[in-house]
Amino acid sequence: MNFEIIPAILVENQEEFVERIKQCEDFAETVQWDVMDGQFVDHMTFSDIAALQDVDTVLNIEAHLMVDHPEELLADLERAGIDRVVAHAESADDLVSLVKKMKDHDFEVAIAINPETPISVLEPVAEQLDQVLVMTVVPGSAGQSFLPSQLEKVKVLRKKYPKLNIAVDGGVNAANIVSAKEAGANRFAANSSIFNAPDPVSAFEQLQSLVA
Repeated sequence: MNFEIIPAILVENQEEFVERIKQCEDFAETVQWDVMDGQFVDHMTFSDIAALQDVDTVLNIEAHLMVDHPEELLADLERAGIDRVVAHAESADDLVSLVKKMKDHDFEVAIAINPETPISVLEPVAEQLDQVLVMTVVPGSAGQSFLPSQLEKVKVLRKKYPKLNIAVDGGVNAANIVSAKEAGANRFAANSSIFNAPDPVSAFEQLQSLVA
């Protein structure tokens, strides 16, 4: 199983997004684009999917949809060339239907669960997923503290679905990433610990070395 650090891009406008993309091309293979609509979570971020078609990059882009009605964005995300889409279980009236719609498009399919959400909600769809994302903060803003209690979900998921890609997102840093790996995570989304570091490249490389 591959272990991957995924820089999470949470920005307010297209200019900042492009700046982060170009920055990450120096060290990453995949980035996570955090899309917030101000409804599913209080915060709003850059979310102009059409503008992505103007962004020339070699990076794989994962769209983390912290939005209501994520199914309404799927066709546009496919046209924009998104490689992986993460939708929240909590945003779905019918999770089975949402996953079916996601699988009808040309990207990897992932479902995220918030800290208050039990992993049992994933049972009807888990075998169809490319990835599960366990939120280790309450989604909505960067810079929050990692919730170690959520690693129990990772442990249970890894035991139940040994071949599934399991990601953690929220407060991931050098102090907790090894615990996340030991629990069973193999993908690690990180924002503040990379982009707020004096040297983002070194910060990324340190995280990578800890899970290699």
